[in-house]
Amino acid sequence: EETLDEIEKRLPPQVFFRANRQFIIQKKFVLNAQFYFNNRLLVHLKINTPENIIISREKTGLFKNWLSGV
Repeated sequence: EETLDEIEKRLPPQVFFRANRQFIIQKKFVLNAQFYFNNRLLVHLKINTPENIIISREKTGLFKNWLSGV
């Protein structure tokens, strides 16, 4: 019954990233990310998801830094 905002606050930010309103992703499951429309990123995971995981253009820089460990 918790919101993703509440869950996100309890997770270590170096391991988990809030991709969008629907997904929090764990770094070890990220396979790759590719450019998508409007400077957004499409993230591919090592597991299947029911929907595409899209990173907004506002979060693209944060996501790249998080993924590279900066």
